[in-house]
Amino acid sequence: TDIGSLSKVELYGRQGDNISARWTMSIAMVSVVFHISYDCDMPHHWCVYSLDPAKENDIESSNGSYQAYTHGTGSRLVYRTDSIAAGAPEWVRRRLADNAAKEMLGGMKTRAER
Repeated sequence: TDIGSLSKVELYGRQGDNISARWTMSIAMVSVVFHISYDCDMPHHWCVYSLDPAKENDIESSNGSYQAYTHGTGSRLVYRTDSIAAGAPEWVRRRLADNAAKEMLGGMKTRAER
């Protein structure tokens, strides 16, 4: 996977371009589970996500968006997030902010350049 601390991602819902996924992260032998709902508009190249309030989550919030658009001869991906693993212990949040987000975006870049 692109994210070293990612143990598993399981899709539990899909309706059109909207997807729901259960994420399991393992950081220093601590398992963190959370559920994200993605509301995507593929024709307009954007996707917003938020924590699924109908599911049990080990974090308090996770909200953000992805947007892709043409830039010069290539493309640009804009990633926004309100919080990374809010409610998780500070050292977990630091690990996710410092490494997981960078690993994920780096993996996206590598796949896009193939």
